[in-house]
Amino acid sequence: MSERPQDYPEQAGSWFVAIEENYGDAWKVTGVQPFATRDEAMWHAVNTARGYVPKSGLFKEKTRWIMQVGQDSWLVVIGGKHWNTHFRISVGRQVW
Repeated sequence: MSERPQDYPEQAGSWFVAIEENYGDAWKVTGVQPFATRDEAMWHAVNTARGYVPKSGLFKEKTRWIMQVGQDSWLVVIGGKHWNTHFRISVGRQVW
């Protein structure tokens, strides 16, 4: 049976912003925060893309490229003088 959006009405606290960071050859979820509405989650996600400092231990940031890769996801690439790192931010709705 096909699932339809109307089968899952929005509920308080059902929206989340997740941060996934690059650690060598692996991606790890380093943060998940709940929000009451999609609009709140989207606002937080955009602001996180602009200012989040990865846990991977950055030095002086020289560049930050923010790319929206989907309706509700961003890839952020941060470059320094001799290094770069990246992370993803996604907005999602819990369905189970």
